[in-house]
Amino acid sequence: MKCPYPSLLLAALLLWGCTTIDRIPLRQQRDNREIFERITISDAARGGSPLGIAAGKLSGGTVPDLAITSWGSFGKGQLGGVGEGAVSILLGADANNRLLSTKDEYVVGLGASGIAVADLNNDGKLDLAIVATNGITGAGAQIAQPGQLWIYYGNGDGTFGKPRIERSPIAYPASVVVGDLNKDGYADIVLGSAQAKAVAVFWGGPKAVLRPTATPLAGTSRSLSLGRFTDKDVLSIAVLGRKNATGGSEPNLSILAGDGRGALKELIVELESQAPDAYQSIASADFNDDGLDDIVVHARERLSIYLSHKNKMPQLLIGYRGQFLEGAVQVADFDNDGHADILIPTAPHGFSILFGLGIGVFLERTTLQLPVSSLLAQGGSQEGTPGLFGALIESGGPAATSINRVVATVADLDGKGYPDVLVALKSSLLEGRSLDSPDAMGKSGTSLVIFKNRMRVGGR
Repeated sequence: MKCPYPSLLLAALLLWGCTTIDRIPLRQQRDNREIFERITISDAARGGSPLGIAAGKLSGGTVPDLAITSWGSFGKGQLGGVGEGAVSILLGADANNRLLSTKDEYVVGLGASGIAVADLNNDGKLDLAIVATNGITGAGAQIAQPGQLWIYYGNGDGTFGKPRIERSPIAYPASVVVGDLNKDGYADIVLGSAQAKAVAVFWGGPKAVLRPTATPLAGTSRSLSLGRFTDKDVLSIAVLGRKNATGGSEPNLSILAGDGRGALKELIVELESQAPDAYQSIASADFNDDGLDDIVVHARERLSIYLSHKNKMPQLLIGYRGQFLEGAVQVADFDNDGHADILIPTAPHGFSILFGLGIGVFLERTTLQLPVSSLLAQGGSQEGTPGLFGALIESGGPAATSINRVVATVADLDGKGYPDVLVALKSSLLEGRSLDSPDAMGKSGTSLVIFKNRMRVGGR
């Protein structure tokens, strides 16, 4: 059933039981006023082509710090060791009132990509869980099955000790999420891979014990999100991937429903018909204020909202059309009205925020534009110029050398209760910079673009 375009009538129809609304165009914010202030910090960290970003109070302060993983090559003497990737630590506002300052950098294996911040050993200090997709360390020595989990345990002041390196039970992991899946009080680490029809779970335990397992799936595990999808008291895993690891196969969305004791049961969610490689990422939040987390599915020309139901599969509620880019969809309450909003990469070179009404519907949006090279603003239309958001690493072969990755996260940098948007990108992509040749990857540096939230309640 197709319902009318967004309006107050649309909301009324939803409340009266209209179950599926198809291909709704999002209305632009009407007054188009500036509600985000853009700040650019050039060359905030070394290493080009950032692949992951996460925020948390790593230094124990009152405002969050940042951790950014980068793809590149770093030799001994630069980062204190030999490695093929790195994680850079940027502290929040310092004594000189600078917004962010670089603290340190640490080696990670080749393909340092997904990163999560959490207390992994129950010592009250935040740690880093990082995926090394290709699992190569040192002088190019490769393990039998590519893929590693790197853990840096925090000291509570923004510094970290020596890394703990665990072999991944699945090949080429690229995403990581952390949560207590079995309700034992210890953090569990979940890895996903676009090349494996499984997820890996490192079950946490006393004295930082980790018990790795692999759970088979009907499809690959390109994108992960944790949420309470079938039970308000139990975390489950939402997984987006393809039915086969090779390109061109049908997409697959699954819920690994937890029972709170460590058992995971796969539920297959029926996806809308899209091009096989159109689906990009998922995120979750309670979009209709019923106590269960719902799922937003990000495809190249469509954003779909699936509402959860107790002990049932999530069902499609509404779909929005648009030109969406590769990258990760995220959720936060940007206007502090108590309803979850959505942050999505949009063409040609920026992000859109979709404001939620608390009934699973999003009626308005605002656009955040990145200060990037005009060539990239054209979507990489110049011959030999990659698009702004580049391509995810999904092959098991050598890393592509033309990655121009843009990664983003959400955090309240000044502690005022309104989430800001933080974007890490290769420095050579900025306005006024020369685009690097493919063989210059890793030498450009990483810059940070911050969109400071200037909203007030109801201010949109």
